[in-house]
Amino acid sequence: MWTLNKLHYSFLLVFIFWISFNIQGQPLKENTKSDYLFPINPGKINALSGTMGELRTTHFHTGLDVRTDGTIGLPVYSSNDGYISRVFVSPGGYGHALYITHNDGNTTVYAHLSRFAEPIASLVLTEQYRKKSFSLNKYFTKGTFPVTKGDVIAYSGNTGSSAGPHLHWDLRDPYQRPLNPLKYGFSEIRDTKPPKVIRIAFKCLDDKARINGHYGRFSFPVTQQNGKYTLQQKVHLKGYIGIELLSYDELDDSRFRCGITDFVVKVDHKIYYDLELTRLSFLHQRSIYTFYNYPEFIDSGNKYYKLYIDDGNDLPVYQDNSLDGAIHFTGTSSLIEVILKDSYGNTSALEYTTAEEENNNTGSYQSPRPFIVLDNILMIGADRFELTKGDQIDFYNGKGKTSISSAFEQNNQLTFLHDLRKNIPEYMVIGDKKTNFNIKAPIYPEKDYTWYDQEMDIQFFKNSLFDTLYLRTQYYKDSVKGLEIFEIGDINVPLKSSINITLKPTSGSYNNKYAVYAMGNNGHFNYYGGTWENNKITFKTGYFGSFTIIEDTDPPKISVTQFSGSKVSFQISDNLSGVSSYRAEIDGSWLLMHYDPKTNRIWSERLDKTKPLSGDFTLTVTDNAQNKSTFTRKLE
Repeated sequence: MWTLNKLHYSFLLVFIFWISFNIQGQPLKENTKSDYLFPINPGKINALSGTMGELRTTHFHTGLDVRTDGTIGLPVYSSNDGYISRVFVSPGGYGHALYITHNDGNTTVYAHLSRFAEPIASLVLTEQYRKKSFSLNKYFTKGTFPVTKGDVIAYSGNTGSSAGPHLHWDLRDPYQRPLNPLKYGFSEIRDTKPPKVIRIAFKCLDDKARINGHYGRFSFPVTQQNGKYTLQQKVHLKGYIGIELLSYDELDDSRFRCGITDFVVKVDHKIYYDLELTRLSFLHQRSIYTFYNYPEFIDSGNKYYKLYIDDGNDLPVYQDNSLDGAIHFTGTSSLIEVILKDSYGNTSALEYTTAEEENNNTGSYQSPRPFIVLDNILMIGADRFELTKGDQIDFYNGKGKTSISSAFEQNNQLTFLHDLRKNIPEYMVIGDKKTNFNIKAPIYPEKDYTWYDQEMDIQFFKNSLFDTLYLRTQYYKDSVKGLEIFEIGDINVPLKSSINITLKPTSGSYNNKYAVYAMGNNGHFNYYGGTWENNKITFKTGYFGSFTIIEDTDPPKISVTQFSGSKVSFQISDNLSGVSSYRAEIDGSWLLMHYDPKTNRIWSERLDKTKPLSGDFTLTVTDNAQNKSTFTRKLE
């Protein structure tokens, strides 16, 4: 009997895998305009500020951001027949959101709403009072709240993490994977403009590749000639190279820069890369860090599309994963073609013929000094006058000395390349100067690993990394600010998921008023929290950076903006650890207070609108360090 059950279990696993594979591979069925109603001002021209697949910093945008001309309270219509399957209320994220499951199995999501229509509005208010919570996440079964196409279900707003009044609208398949609504042919959105290209970048994908005789990543401006984009500079490419584009899409009635859904890369008429964004997956959202050039974004704020599948990129969005975009250039003349297409089929093209001969046209190239780590390559820069051994430098580690020669030179600046997969040097000597690399260890993806040190422990999990990490850390004390500084990793390297860090401070003893903060470039401190045990504090982070430990003893601030029987409202804020919670009561009974963190504003809503607020009012606001402020006053 045990053997039979085991066989059944194995068959079930295979069957589930087969189903999952076939579901993922299903093509998107493009519907006509009549299938779905546009949710805002249907039948009229609308404008968008965001499209599906647009590159946000931490994720792909999953739907459309429909502009409301800065107003709040426009009617939002159900896009099709179905039933309300979920209602969601939160101070962040989607804010007030409504989910409708339709008869075809798809789901539409309406977010950043100002309020719900009846009867959902009354149910939400009742549930908030029953649970004594502003935040709410409630699901409904079919038949509880049926809706018909064109019903007013809510009103547009600016709640949650919205940057301005608009409606966020998702269209999702039966497996909750976002689809591209613009593929459904809405006449409310006009788009006759093709995508724009601003710059192109070439990146060496191994240490043998060269761009104009150099290793690294170099970007170039583009111009338009005869309706196509091209480069004015002569660029010589040799070895495995990846192409990146700084580009965006424009729509007819919007000034916003939106996302591009389709890319094809050809070299000498052969396809090397083919992308068509028709469906996204919430399971892979953080992999956007491998989809655009993250280090370039940290440095310049620009998001370049990578037209190659980088290490760690597990996004299920490519037409053919074997077309990884890694192009081997022979050093002779090659024709590069990049075709860009938006959701409405507007097309742009970039064409460029690479130079036949090597040249030094890399702009203002600066040899890295003293060194940087780029992917698996240690790049070292030095001026020729610093060297005492011709064009060689010496590495040292526990196994002895290694000498390497320069890879290339420009204007007496030499660049040395070392593949860290071969060995990891501890320090180098250039002339009479010794430089420590301070690389603690190589950390590999898909493996659990904990690195222990005197000042900190770092715990990595199987899904923490996109690619091999060459971990560097540093600890020091800032005597001016009186802080212990823990520098962990490289801010240019993204994490796939969170890691655990334990800091071991050496200055004095700590209590729960102390917490971990990330140190921003603007001098601000971002609260991370942490748990204390044996004078050590452990916290989670999804980003590398510099961290410190700070005490917060200041309570939050409370400022009255309205105090009457119809409504009470306040400004609440905290200058360091941030507001953690708040609670309002009248004569000991819980009172609902809406919260908008963008404006630091809270305001009341009565369960019974016929009864004015009356009695002893108390508001308590607590910050993340458990400091509390209390406001009390009688309402008459």
